[in-house]
Amino acid sequence: MALVNQGGAPFSIYTVGDQCLAASKQSCVSPASLSWNSVKKTKTLCLSPLKKVQRPRFCSIVAASPPTDDSMVVGEPLTKEDLVGYLASGCKPKESWRIGTEHEKFGFELSTLRPMKYEQIAELLNGIAERFDWEKVMEGDNIIGLKQGKQNISLEPGGQFELSGA
Repeated sequence: MALVNQGGAPFSIYTVGDQCLAASKQSCVSPASLSWNSVKKTKTLCLSPLKKVQRPRFCSIVAASPPTDDSMVVGEPLTKEDLVGYLASGCKPKESWRIGTEHEKFGFELSTLRPMKYEQIAELLNGIAERFDWEKVMEGDNIIGLKQGKQNISLEPGGQFELSGA
């Protein structure tokens, strides 16, 4: 079951035989318009408010992004070639392929075992930059990483450091 947001309350998406448990038919989309060969034509894609949804016993799990007005418009069915082309468009050319490791390190205060504050992280990154001649990566006045050749030290969302390309 996937969660989407349709201008307010979140909805769950699922298929149920030839029934739609949504509040109105406007919330239903035929799978033919989504071009899913794996979903039988008798099934319907349903959007139902989460409050009222009880997961059906036999349902298909659907990955979805938030619907837009365009996504609800019935158009030409996608072909296998369309899907393959879309996925292939995200591939790097073979000469750009690289294999490498990524090391993530979590900094913490020894006395409290709490995660490092940004000020401590900035001090550490500035120290590494000066000592080992790394180029600073800045976001405004804040240091968020370091670069040296194809190597990077980046600050991850959880406050951990990631060394990549080494």
